[in-house]
Amino acid sequence: MKLRTLLAAASLSAFFGCATQEAPQPAPAPAPVPAPAPAVQPPPPPPPPVVQPAPAPRQPVSIASKELFEFNQATLTSEARALLDKEVIERMRELGSIRIIRISGHADRVGGEPYNEKLSYRRAEAVKAYLVSKGIDRAQIATFAFGEARPVSACAEKLPRTKLIECLAPNRRVEIDIQGTPR
Repeated sequence: MKLRTLLAAASLSAFFGCATQEAPQPAPAPAPVPAPAPAVQPPPPPPPPVVQPAPAPRQPVSIASKELFEFNQATLTSEARALLDKEVIERMRELGSIRIIRISGHADRVGGEPYNEKLSYRRAEAVKAYLVSKGIDRAQIATFAFGEARPVSACAEKLPRTKLIECLAPNRRVEIDIQGTPR
C-alpha cells in the first residue's frame, strides 16, 4: 500500500503541480523604448548675397569726322582736340577706374575698301595718340578699324561728288567706348 500511496501522490502532484515547485516567473517587462533623439535644427539659411548696384550702362561717345577730321584726313583739328577734352576726358575723370577704352574708326564709301580700312585705322590711332598725350595709359586703349563696313547714313548713288561727301559725313566718324567703374 505504501507503494500505491506514493504513486497516487506522485500522480496527483504531477497533475496539480508540486507544492515544492517555485511559482512560475512573471514574463519579463518589455524593454523601455529609448526617447527620441532631440531634433537637429537645420543650419540657418545663408545670408542673402550682397547685391552690387548694376554698373551704369555704357555710353559710347560717337564723334562725327566733320568735328574731328577733314575729309580724307586722319589728323585731328583744333576743334577735334577741344571736343575730345570736353566729351571724353571729362567723362573719364568721372570714373573711379578705367577698364578699357575702345576706339573704332569708320570711313564712308568714297574711295576703295582697302584705302578706307587704312584711313579708319589711322583715325582711331590719331585719337588714341591724343588720349595718351593727355595721360591716359596706352595699355588701356584698343583701336579698331571698320572702314566703310558700318555706315549710319545712306545716300543716293547719283549725287554730285561734293553733295555725296557732305551726305556721307556721319559715316566718317570715330566711336569711343569707355568702360570703367564710377566713383
